[in-house]
Amino acid sequence: MGLAKCGWLVEVRLRPEREPDPRFFAVGTLEVGDAEEAILRYPGIVREDKRTAQRPLSDKEIACLRLRVDSVRPYILCPPRV
Repeated sequence: MGLAKCGWLVEVRLRPEREPDPRFFAVGTLEVGDAEEAILRYPGIVREDKRTAQRPLSDKEIACLRLRVDSVRPYILCPPRV
């Protein structure tokens, strides 16, 4: 299976008593709703946590993150290529 053709940057805000800071994930799905739902497969994320897709990922981000179809991984900034 190759890289995802589309992906989303999803922000997760854990319930305040768990962790006040947002977390960001890259999700390899075509539909935004599927991306927000797919986050629930990531360990430690529960349905009560607020999940919001922020924007589509660029082709460069998908390649840098090696994001595959239906995968969920923490989002890290890709270093610029020189």
